[in-house]
Amino acid sequence: MVRVLPNVGKEARVKEVIDAVSEKIQQHEPWVTLYHYWRGRDIVSDGSGLDDGGREIDELSRLVERREMPHHKAVAKIIQEEELLREPLYYSVLDDMGLWKR
Repeated sequence: MVRVLPNVGKEARVKEVIDAVSEKIQQHEPWVTLYHYWRGRDIVSDGSGLDDGGREIDELSRLVERREMPHHKAVAKIIQEEELLREPLYYSVLDDMGLWKR
C-alpha cells in the first residue's frame, strides 16, 4: 500500500496524477495484478483529503526497480515540481489477515 497525503488544495491534481500513473502501470507492469485506490479522511489532524493506493504485486522484488521506470520517474518529478504532497510517499506491505463485510 502507498499512503499519499496531498497538500490542501492539491487533492484534485493528485487524483489526476494517480489516474495517469494507474494507466501506465496497467500497460507496463504485468506483475501488478490489482490496483485499487480510494479516498479517506484524516480525522486526527485537519480533516483534509487522504488518498491511499493498494496494489497486489506478484513479484515484490520488482518494487525497488519500479522507481527507475519512466512513468514513475515522471510522477516523482511532477510531485516535486508542483509541491503536491505534504509528506513523502509512504510504502507498506500488507498481509491479508481476514475480511468481513455486511
